[in-house]
Amino acid sequence: MSVLLASRRPHLAVGALAQIAGQVGVQVEVVLAAHGWADRAAGMVSGAGVPVTVVDVDEAVPYGGVVQAAAGRASGSLVSVWDDDDWYAPTYLAGLLAERQRVGADVVGVTLREWVYAAEHDRTYWRPGLVGWFWHVAGGSITLPRALLAEVGGFPMVGSGVDGLVLARLREMGAGIYRADGRNYLRRRMRPEWHTCQTPTAGWISGAALSWPGVRPGWTVPEEELAQAVQA
Repeated sequence: MSVLLASRRPHLAVGALAQIAGQVGVQVEVVLAAHGWADRAAGMVSGAGVPVTVVDVDEAVPYGGVVQAAAGRASGSLVSVWDDDDWYAPTYLAGLLAERQRVGADVVGVTLREWVYAAEHDRTYWRPGLVGWFWHVAGGSITLPRALLAEVGGFPMVGSGVDGLVLARLREMGAGIYRADGRNYLRRRMRPEWHTCQTPTAGWISGAALSWPGVRPGWTVPEEELAQAVQA
């Protein structure tokens, strides 16, 4: 599997590489599209603990072009998008692959707004996610065959809405998109201007069934605690 890591923030890319290197049950390579800072990447990737290919992408290129630059250098039969600012459990990739095989999906990802850490509140929010065949998955979790991605023309050269556009192309060609449980994925929301998606924090945490102070990844929360909130 090729993990596509597009980043314009070196300090976050360091943590992302560490999380990818810590994945269990999978063999991965990382294609790091350094958005305007490739000259500083060599020292970072030398001790990453996982094979890393650095792609130099000019800072003027929109986000979609940055992800596509990474995809163009991937060699794995499957590619998976990885956001530099989110948190992923060590079993995240293995879990996605298992779900993809179990249901026979062309594309797999996780629920969109199930687990969210809001930096402005320093709280983690959870609301039950809808699992199954859907039109959309979280952009930082899109996982599909590299050949299928090429068939739909890759990631579009736009600055925002990249995941929605590529998923729409996949739906148009009849690809099956499966949304898995998002418990192994924690989305981090900082200031809106730091993200390609400009939705205010309130939109990400509305309808939360539970919340905790600080960073509380779903994989650390007992299932009984979530089940009680749903029943309530």
